Amino acid sequence: MTFSIKEIRLVDGSRMKLLLKNCVPDYWPSLYVLTNMRNRSPNTQQRFLSDIIFFFTWLDIEKINIEHRLKNRPNSQYLTDVELSKFVRKVNFTKFTLDKLLYKSSLHPTAYRQVSASHAESRMITVKNYLCFIYENLGQVDENNYQISNLIKRINLNIKISKPTWKRKLIQPKRLNSEQEYVLLTSLHPDSDNNPWPKSEIYRVRNFLVILLLFDLGIRRGELLGIKLSDIDFRKNRVQIIHRPNDPDDPRLIEPLIKTNERSLPVSEALMAIINLYINYRGCYKHSKKHPYLRKHCTNPAVGA
Repeated sequence: MTFSIKEIRLVDGSRMKLLLKNCVPDYWPSLYVLTNMRNRSPNTQQRFLSDIIFFFTWLDIEKINIEHRLKNRPNSQYLTDVELSKFVRKVNFTKFTLDKLLYKSSLHPTAYRQVSASHAESRMITVKNYLCFIYENLGQVDENNYQISNLIKRINLNIKISKPTWKRKLIQPKRLNSEQEYVLLTSLHPDSDNNPWPKSEIYRVRNFLVILLLFDLGIRRGELLGIKLSDIDFRKNRVQIIHRPNDPDDPRLIEPLIKTNERSLPVSEALMAIINLYINYRGCYKHSKKHPYLRKHCTNPAVGA
């Protein structure tokens, strides 16, 4: 059984993630996203469905068909406390490790890779919400309220008990040192002989601008791809970072995501000069008139430049 996640664009322009099972949309997870997560970002939907895939993989290992058990009304069978405890013992494994267990591969004790404690807790919360959803829709009506209440109590208790044993992942800040920054910026300068891109001025200016925007403004990749020409104030030398979910002007299937707050950022004179130079080059390409973005990711580096 193969699971995958696909992003689709609806008629109203909004984007939604679907869980595919053997290339066919899986009904209940997709219905959950449609009814409960329609207004959440595609990234949040992706994380939710990734956790559901992990849960389904564990169900396969335990040979549990939860939907079939719940549909067996009036004798619906819910997950037992023992089964929930088994899941908790594996919830901090990586998907790679769980796949090895699914196919009964032997692993050395040191090969059991783990996710962070926050990731394991997120998985538990996702599974709790999803189980409550299918219990309510598939389970025995007169048993649902009790089973849902019991499920919530058991999972919350398991999180509290297991959290200290889950691996704490220490996040070390990573950045280039001053010497590395100097080498990077000088090598990527459009006039540099070390520039790795073709001898075409527009490619070099475009890629140099991308690096400068990320360095000088400290913005995320999704925020960079979301900058429109109208967001640039050439008079005040400022750039607006604006959250536009499901923007009808955005032709991209995969929408660039902005996780932080909207804000206005000051731009140096040198960076503004590069922006102006790039816009002048950009205007020479007919594809650039099809979208309002400063930089639109595409497979062909010349299209939309």
